[in-house]
Amino acid sequence: MKLEQDFHVDFKWWECDRETGEAVIVMKSKGIWRVIRILDPRWLVNLSEKDIECLYYNKICYEVQDKV
Repeated sequence: MKLEQDFHVDFKWWECDRETGEAVIVMKSKGIWRVIRILDPRWLVNLSEKDIECLYYNKICYEVQDKV
């Protein structure tokens, strides 16, 4: 599945959806909020190098009960 690329400019945060186990990337551009949902980590190969760097330096957010 092809993913949107070069979202790092609009990146706000990313978190784990505890119900689906997906990584949810949250972006905002021109007042519009958008998300990319990633279930399979292998999909990350579809992202640009800058996007991967952005995710690396901005650790994923999660609630304390989801830490494990």
